[in-house]
Amino acid sequence: MTVAWYILTDGVPNGPMSSAQLQQLGRLGKVTAETQVAKEKDGPWVPASRVKGLFPPSPVFTPEVPHFTLDSEGGSTPPTPHTPKIRTPRPRTTLRENSMDTSRLEELLEQLVDKQDELISRIESLETSLVDKQDELISQIESLETTVKDSLSSIHDELNWWGEGHSFAKQLLSELGDLSTTLNSIDFNTTQ
Repeated sequence: MTVAWYILTDGVPNGPMSSAQLQQLGRLGKVTAETQVAKEKDGPWVPASRVKGLFPPSPVFTPEVPHFTLDSEGGSTPPTPHTPKIRTPRPRTTLRENSMDTSRLEELLEQLVDKQDELISRIESLETSLVDKQDELISQIESLETTVKDSLSSIHDELNWWGEGHSFAKQLLSELGDLSTTLNSIDFNTTQ
């Protein structure tokens, strides 16, 4: 499961972003150890320095233990002065990260954000268009329902007038009544 991170900039939460995006902002210096971060938009907020693995580890001081040597007369000679060694752990990076400079990564991140904004805008536009089309179809169905019912009523009235005494007209009238009953039982209203 991917963790979503938020950063607090001038009191405003920004995000969500992936752990990789948060680390990238840390490498670029846009997120410092004091920057407030959270896994939820409403907090709890903590300094970024408390997020394990966000920043490269600090150098570790490893003092050398002085070595006393014994001389041939049984005495000891003082250790030679030395400079303490500082071991800096190497950050773990992939070949891909090493081959790209930060300006290129910033450019790619900006392009990604632009594409995201563009997609959100297109989705909103499609949602609006879909709602408009749905309303239009509902209106057309309601109009068609009224037209069919009116036509059936008119045909029924004409057959009654014309068909008095004619068996064919009576049979057609009966079948028309069955069709009218069937249509009246169908609910054309698709709104919820």
